[in-house]
Amino acid sequence: MSSSFLYLDIYLVLFVLALFLLMSLKIIFEYQRAVVFRLGRFQKVKGPGL
Repeated sequence: MSSSFLYLDIYLVLFVLALFLLMSLKIIFEYQRAVVFRLGRFQKVKGPGL
């Protein structure tokens, strides 16, 4: 495998990780509440903020 393909793979993985991180953030407005589930089970209710 040439080095150019290796760098392309690394950039692709970094891009996908950055995209996943950006999609996982959600800003909750002051009049909203969020229910947090982990592995399908209720964890807590979050208030306003990030």
